[in-house]
Amino acid sequence: MHTSHDSVCALVLAAGFSTRMGRPKALLDWHGAPFLAQICRTLTAAGMSRIIVVTNATNDKECRLQANPADAGVVWVINPRPEDGMLSSIRCGLGALGGTRAQVLLCLVDHPGVQAATYRTLAAHAAAGTIVVPTHAGRRGHPTVFGADFIDELRHGACPDGARSVVRAHPDALREIVVDDPLVLADIDTPADYAAATAER
Repeated sequence: MHTSHDSVCALVLAAGFSTRMGRPKALLDWHGAPFLAQICRTLTAAGMSRIIVVTNATNDKECRLQANPADAGVVWVINPRPEDGMLSSIRCGLGALGGTRAQVLLCLVDHPGVQAATYRTLAAHAAAGTIVVPTHAGRRGHPTVFGADFIDELRHGACPDGARSVVRAHPDALREIVVDDPLVLADIDTPADYAAATAER
């Protein structure tokens, strides 16, 4: 039986156009399941009771049909202007929180191989005044957990470099957590990245 991380909400960003990949990354196969379905299932297995997925108007219907695990309580949000970049998707997703105060586990759809144990470890270290980042082999990876104290800044701050701006603005809040999970480093942006990642598993 897994522990439920009720104070942590997972926000999965799947609204990008995947221009370098040439097809929607959310729907690529990851060893038998679409990327997005795999991430949602793993988050659920890790005890995440709240999952928000941000899509775009073009891929939303197919994402819901193919990538929505029946056992996960997923809240779906469409970013009406995904061309405005990742920050716009983050803000659309955070809007679904309403007035709820929570830590937010920010997940990228191109990291389908992150382990449930990694999500659990990051959630266990989450706190209102911290920003938690996984590291492997001395490098920072994804996902990042933003404490509740930083959510307003993510939603309304200038953030010229997106979420990275918030991380850089609060070095004292940063907590690096070493994880035994090389796929926290695996950005899958191109067909070559995809071929390499699927071959390595």
